[in-house]
Amino acid sequence: MTVTHEIEHAFAVDETFRVPAFDALKGVASVGAMGVTRLDAVYYDTDDLRLARNQMTLRRREGGADAGWHLKLPGADGAHDEIGRPLDIVPAGDEWDARDAARPDLEAGAEQGLGFGGQARVVVPRVPEDLADLIAVWVRGAPLRPVARVSTVRRTWLLRDAQGHDLLEVADDQVRTRTMGRPLAGGGRVVASRWREIDVEVLDPAGERLLATADHLLLDAGARVAVGSSKLRRALAVDVGPPELAAMVATGTESGPGTAAGTATDPGRGGAGSAGQVVRTYLARHATALLAADPGVRLGTPESVHDLRVAARRLRSTIQTFRPLLDGEQAGRIEAGLREIGEVLGRPRDAEVQHARLRRALAATPGEQVLGPVAARVQETLLGEVLRGRAEALAYLRSDRYYRFIDDLLAFVASVGTTDLARQPARRVLPRLVRRADRRLTRRVRTARLAPPGTAQDVAYHRARKSAKRLRYACELMSPLVGRDARRLAARARRVQEQLGAHQDAVMAVARLRALAVASNHAGEPSFTYGLLTAQEQDRAAALRRDVARTWRKATRPGLRRWLRARPSGPRPAGSGRTM
Repeated sequence: MTVTHEIEHAFAVDETFRVPAFDALKGVASVGAMGVTRLDAVYYDTDDLRLARNQMTLRRREGGADAGWHLKLPGADGAHDEIGRPLDIVPAGDEWDARDAARPDLEAGAEQGLGFGGQARVVVPRVPEDLADLIAVWVRGAPLRPVARVSTVRRTWLLRDAQGHDLLEVADDQVRTRTMGRPLAGGGRVVASRWREIDVEVLDPAGERLLATADHLLLDAGARVAVGSSKLRRALAVDVGPPELAAMVATGTESGPGTAAGTATDPGRGGAGSAGQVVRTYLARHATALLAADPGVRLGTPESVHDLRVAARRLRSTIQTFRPLLDGEQAGRIEAGLREIGEVLGRPRDAEVQHARLRRALAATPGEQVLGPVAARVQETLLGEVLRGRAEALAYLRSDRYYRFIDDLLAFVASVGTTDLARQPARRVLPRLVRRADRRLTRRVRTARLAPPGTAQDVAYHRARKSAKRLRYACELMSPLVGRDARRLAARARRVQEQLGAHQDAVMAVARLRALAVASNHAGEPSFTYGLLTAQEQDRAAALRRDVARTWRKATRPGLRRWLRARPSGPRPAGSGRTM
């Protein structure tokens, strides 16, 4: 598979549109005409168009230099990551037969003449397993079927700089499309369309600086920004709907009893929103982040495991902090599932972090102080854990258990806001629950600072770190509602969390080094270097405890918490007394 980051802008034009002279653009030294190419693509999706709804496309395309399977996933910057596969990867015998009684949708499509020469028998290649795996968290067991065929006659120009580097590709596309099978599109009707569009794609990072200028040149020539993010969405000729949970992220739409469906309020304007609305918006945002990180974990993308774990931690922490607003039994099941995700993904991630940490420490150690095969033992032990942990994590992510949990998670987030307390104004209810999280952190920091050195102290600081995370995430949730004061407290909690996280990493490194030293002794190898590195980690942990003490003094300034001390009238959350 190949993975590329695709930045492309599409413009709608009519048949009389004349492509402007791009060599007039500053930074473009020459324009190369690449001739005409014929492309034929079949797009795959579920019957309810889950991929299109979540701004993804999966196609099998013939013709052109990049013929093959293409999966496009949305990127964080609004562009797409495209994963490509050659056509010859799929075995010839692994195909669908349209006359198979189990495939009535394909048979009906063939009878209606969908570009297969009117044949009664239509053979459609099956989606490669590794591409299907990357979108499994979105599909969750629904069959992938052909939903549209797109045929394109493309005329292409390459915009080059003075050194001959290709910066931008401009494509003038004459497009013909026809829906296939019986998807949601068109209510089961076959929809045929044709149009012309201009696509401008970045080929080199330097081309990004020219993209806006090229866009303006096309707009001045009479082009219009294309509606829809892909040819498929236009071909389907139907509103596929917003991505999963997107409406709740964007507007915090109310859906509880007594509220008209689709009614939205602004949680950042005078506290007009309900407590449930604010919490649901935050949960929806990070449930979306969890789903978005899933394909990267399967691809082995750097930091993807970290991103998925952070999303799971935010969700779990929010459920813990604002539990009085939620259905207790349902929240407990979701919290347990999020904990399982954290544990499964935590094993390879923690080993990976310690592996990198110890390698850096060894690289900084003078050679005469490295006695025995220390680097080899670290590599063998920790890299082995990384690989085994990753295999276990991928097995979990491919399990029915995980997909059922994702279904439950999305249903849970959509249901938040139905309890009596959740329907109360956010400014009345939420600060009290955040104050509980703040008090818990204060108690745990005090306990840690008074604990005797050793395991008890390390455990106490680790518990304080978890409380700092919970306060930080709670303040982030409150930031749209409260503004600067919540952001300031979140920043202080984050600083405490980061220092305590570094402290925990040092504690874990000491435990790792101790285990490596024991194994080294049993093998008859010198353990001097492990002792040296252990002393360094212990010194680092002590320095971090001093840093935490200084940061904590700043974090306890009264001005940071004025918004938590407000006491508006109304019912108090259960268990919100001073005994917490």
